[in-house]
Amino acid sequence: RYQGFAALPTPDPKAAADELERCVTKYGFKGAMVHGLTNGEFLDEQKFWPIFERAAALDVPLYMHPAIPHPEVTKAYYATYLEQYPALLTAGWGFTVETATQGIRIVLSGVLDKYPNLKIILGHLGESLPFSLWRIDQALSRPGNKSSSSFRDAFCEHFWITTSGNFSNPALLCCVMEMGIDRILFSIDYPFVENEPGVDWVENDVPLCQEDRIKILSGNAEKLLKM
Repeated sequence: RYQGFAALPTPDPKAAADELERCVTKYGFKGAMVHGLTNGEFLDEQKFWPIFERAAALDVPLYMHPAIPHPEVTKAYYATYLEQYPALLTAGWGFTVETATQGIRIVLSGVLDKYPNLKIILGHLGESLPFSLWRIDQALSRPGNKSSSSFRDAFCEHFWITTSGNFSNPALLCCVMEMGIDRILFSIDYPFVENEPGVDWVENDVPLCQEDRIKILSGNAEKLLKM
């Protein structure tokens, strides 16, 4: 019934890649979950690419999960309000900014071109990126930016998103329209959001047909994770 994601020692990329392979080949794990920055650095830096290379070779996804933002970002962006609104640093906004930035950087880094089989998962309905895909793509295609493939196309080809902690019909429908129903996986987000409202929402409230609800609840995960 339960399947696992590996926890990786990302400060040592070679060891992290080896640990991913060990967990997948020896224990049947379905990928890995990486939490936030590694010693203040985003994972798209080229020294971390052995992790992406191994994930692509094993054909398993990497789940990019939030963690507390960089201390300098925390000080500049959030410190004024944290005494009264501590959740602003985490699920209120800080997690979203941090992880969306990681998603953007992965697309721009070239790692998806280097390893075209690479699969990335983002939680919280894509950390708001589906809402912004058109604008990001349009801005990056203007003169003065490096010529490359469409940001929007690359994101929709290599990324999957989960519903964790974002049980919103408008947000979900935006994601369906941008990415397609096959890219969305059901997930809860306890303790940030209670589990029961999420289950009730996807089973009874989302304005989708039964076939699409089944895809979100199980079918898409079964396909992506080979369950």
